[in-house]
Amino acid sequence: MPLLKLKFDPKVGAIIPVVLEYKDEGEKKSHKTRALIDTGASSTCVSGRLIKTLGLSPDEETVPITGTTGKMESRTFSVDIVLAIDIEEFSFGCQLVEYNETSPTYDILLGRDILQHFLLQTHGSDGLIGY
Repeated sequence: MPLLKLKFDPKVGAIIPVVLEYKDEGEKKSHKTRALIDTGASSTCVSGRLIKTLGLSPDEETVPITGTTGKMESRTFSVDIVLAIDIEEFSFGCQLVEYNETSPTYDILLGRDILQHFLLQTHGSDGLIGY
């Protein structure tokens, strides 16, 4: 399994660069953004702000989610997420779940649906993570 080590601020969390690949009126596009590694999230989530910025079209289905604000139905969006680790790129087709919390430092919560493909080790007090 791939391993990446990075330094992070334990007060903010482990934030990594990712690329979203999506279709806009049949044309393939990509967008670089930042993702927070969230081992507590079962699904990878996208902010409403980024959905609006990119003009992403929702899938027909919604999914039930439980978040910090309670239980609700949420829209989903089919995209590819690309992680660059060292000289290798890993691409995952994924169904992003919309969340409405906003952060100035990231627009994606990278959940266990993606993280399960990596070995994850954390040393939170040192601000180090490897996966």
